[in-house]
Amino acid sequence: MAATTSSAKTANLFSRLRQDYPDLLFDQSKQFYYSPPSTIHYDPAHPDFEQLILHELGHVVLKHQNYRQDIELITMETLAWDKARELSDQYQVNFDPDLAESRLDTYREWLYARSSCPTCNMTGYQTPDHIYHCPHCLTRWKAKVNRIRL
Repeated sequence: MAATTSSAKTANLFSRLRQDYPDLLFDQSKQFYYSPPSTIHYDPAHPDFEQLILHELGHVVLKHQNYRQDIELITMETLAWDKARELSDQYQVNFDPDLAESRLDTYREWLYARSSCPTCNMTGYQTPDHIYHCPHCLTRWKAKVNRIRL
């Protein structure tokens, strides 16, 4: 019974999103992510489907396109979660702030891994040329961990 109710709730949310955002494309995938300018990839079987799709919708509403420096991605992700919180009221979706923080933690860990100096392990800073610099030992490096898709 719960699965039927959940499926009906998911179908209702999809119906409303398609009505409110007719130019938005929805592509079933194994992951949730946004492909600018108009495609949300989603996993309908994910237990946090509703919150995650609202997070991706947050990117759409905020017109997120790309980021230049890694720290900008953290800001964009935080803003998209804040927008998801707002949208959850509009679409009657329960918002779990712990889920948002857990997902943001993955980005924080990604940034920490990229910004850790390979020589002394201190946290470096990234310049516009995408090079990290260590203020402690003066090492310069390009991050080895891949960029995350927006």
